[in-house]
Amino acid sequence: MAPIIFELLDLRALIATSDMHSFHRAAEQLALSQPSLSRRIQKLEQAVGAPLLERSSRSARLTPAGQQVYLSIANLFDRAPPLSPPPVTTFTTAASSAYDPIGRYFTAGFRMSF
Repeated sequence: MAPIIFELLDLRALIATSDMHSFHRAAEQLALSQPSLSRRIQKLEQAVGAPLLERSSRSARLTPAGQQVYLSIANLFDRAPPLSPPPVTTFTTAASSAYDPIGRYFTAGFRMSF
């Protein structure tokens, strides 16, 4: 049997679904569709060989196997350093009245004070 390969997002899908007890809210948090989130969790369940979540029409709860997997991967994410620093961006904008003849008239006095 070939090994099943999964991604970090698959693990995050399980964590988010467990923490929020909801496929809908977990999918929103991860910016995934609900079917995509479900497929990711099913892939993990296939790799583990056991159901990880008890599903109902209103909620999702971890099974005993899911609790073991959750504890293992939650610790992994807690200990892992961030992959990259958060982006820091400065965005500056300026508006000019040079292209608006009426605007030039109203802002001339203001610009003279500088």
